[in-house]
Amino acid sequence: MDFKTEVKNEVAFLREQMHHVEQKIERINNALAACDDCLEAEGLRRSLHSAELEREVLIGLLEDHLDKKTVSLEALILQCTDKWKNEEARLAQHWHRGRAIPSGYWDAEIKRGALGNLLRRYHAWHAGRPYYAPGRNGRRAQPQDQYIHPWYIVPTRRPKPVATPAYHASKKHRSHDPLEALYEDLVEALDNENIPADHLELIVEPDGQVIVTGYVHSEEQRVEALAAIIMVEDVAELLTDMKIVVPEDCPVCHPELSQQHEHPASDDQP
Repeated sequence: MDFKTEVKNEVAFLREQMHHVEQKIERINNALAACDDCLEAEGLRRSLHSAELEREVLIGLLEDHLDKKTVSLEALILQCTDKWKNEEARLAQHWHRGRAIPSGYWDAEIKRGALGNLLRRYHAWHAGRPYYAPGRNGRRAQPQDQYIHPWYIVPTRRPKPVATPAYHASKKHRSHDPLEALYEDLVEALDNENIPADHLELIVEPDGQVIVTGYVHSEEQRVEALAAIIMVEDVAELLTDMKIVVPEDCPVCHPELSQQHEHPASDDQP
């Protein structure tokens, strides 16, 4: 297997991991919305925060892997692990001087732990071994009505299909030009996550390079937009410059703001 094919397979592995994390976040959000117990809700919020940090880690790895393409995924994971290990050490260096533990320390610890688990799953995937827990008596539990994924079994509920019959039907009416088809897939992916596509400019280049510029209203929206774009299968390289602005200052929500900057009022005018 050549390196180019290896990179393509590793990107597919990362996208699979992203899919599982997105499902995990969705399940926790659903549980949180239905929760009336304060203590249970607090635990769910901590789990949600950890899952969102794990998603950030995967997005960073996908961006780096799509960008560099000269470094193996294992090397990237180890580099990121060292980065967050050093960050933990930096934040912990004044603990014995009467200072409180910085909150960023725990985020760094969660990210380092997520990377360690990811590396173990990667090694199992690369070796062709299952990377989910075995069932009872050493056999993998795979009932017909259960969906198996690396962390645990989710009874009866299956993930949303990546390509539904409606999706395939819509493909018939799409452009036969590969660049236009990829652009339409990107817009659809953003719409599915309720990301305003009109706030972003999507430039699609040959060989799957995508350039994204524009505005989002929060860091959470930026992460969700990145996750949606990265999960589009034909995206091979990604460059982004998304500026975070509050809705009140957004030049897309308020076009008059752009006009004021382009044509400032003159003091000489009456």
